[in-house]
Amino acid sequence: MTPATDRCAICSSSAWGGTLAFTAEVRGAGGGWNPVSITDEFGLCAEDYDRLVEYADAITASEQGTAVLGLPLRPTPFALGPDHCDCCQAELPDQASTMELVPAAQAYRRGSRTHRVGTLRWLRVCRLCLGWWQSAVRNPGGILGYSRSTAEGSSGGWLNPGHAGAAVHALRHRDTAMVAATMEADGASFRSIGRGAALTPSEVAFVAAGKRDRATAFVRAANPAERHRIAVVALSDQLEDAMAALKLGAGELLASPLSPQQIVGAAVRLAGQRRMKDPATGLPILGAAAPEFGRSCISYAVEARDPAQWLDPMLLMEFALVARRFLRGYDEVGSDGNGSLQLNVFADVMYRTRIAEVLGAALGRGAVLKAGPVRKSSSAVA
Repeated sequence: MTPATDRCAICSSSAWGGTLAFTAEVRGAGGGWNPVSITDEFGLCAEDYDRLVEYADAITASEQGTAVLGLPLRPTPFALGPDHCDCCQAELPDQASTMELVPAAQAYRRGSRTHRVGTLRWLRVCRLCLGWWQSAVRNPGGILGYSRSTAEGSSGGWLNPGHAGAAVHALRHRDTAMVAATMEADGASFRSIGRGAALTPSEVAFVAAGKRDRATAFVRAANPAERHRIAVVALSDQLEDAMAALKLGAGELLASPLSPQQIVGAAVRLAGQRRMKDPATGLPILGAAAPEFGRSCISYAVEARDPAQWLDPMLLMEFALVARRFLRGYDEVGSDGNGSLQLNVFADVMYRTRIAEVLGAALGRGAVLKAGPVRKSSSAVA
């Protein structure tokens, strides 16, 4: 199936079902999209091919009841056109990607050289949803709810520490339902609130960013002593509002759609002490790598490949949103305080290279991922 192995990229089966291809695109002078190159192509067995087709159908039909974690569902069951992501419906910048699922057995209809028989799916996606689709192949345990992510060792397990209750404001329906279900499962309180002033010291808040200043207004209305307990939940076209809210004191940036582990991890961090902020992005400045949860801490630095973009805060925010979506809920995304993004990943040291490979693929060719210090844990979790 894949040119190198003829094996399924997910399960290594040889039962050929189809291919999944990603193509980079740029917007042309007339506003249309022009393909640049195929960036990834995966062979899939019949079972995994059918499963990814089901994901595509659930996304485009906006099926709220699906059990897949973090599925980037459309807010509406119809497409908004070529200027919007076919998954989350965020507005697209001048770069995008397409993903195409093509079945192995496709016969041309009689008398036609273009219309084929078979299940084919094609979507144009933003950077954030591209990362989700890539994770569906490279790390399927993360979206299917496996208790452990075998590609990264035992650190894929759920840690379930105690955490505060949650308040939500203006989240999408699925994100609201996910926070409510997670709080109920963990025995924590849940409620919706209308403004930041209603946030109490005993809870953390999950607030949706907007294209104007929805999250910024919420944070501004909150007690300054409680602002660090607010997580801003954003899509890729809402980063200006998210960054402004972070600069006002919000403590976390999360990517919509949410998953239970992202919610729990954020709730644990938000209940802690207020952290120093990077003045350019508002992201928290992460300290030196330190073991936590009985696991070693592996640090990575992320910066733009183009030196002319090294000081572009919006590009760092894009990288941060993709990294947050791709990492597990307990890993940390923030700033190193010197203009680069810092990622603290709690994992077994032996998987350091593998994690870098997965992160590098998600962040794309415009980012440079550099290995940072490692602090080994003196204990291990079984």
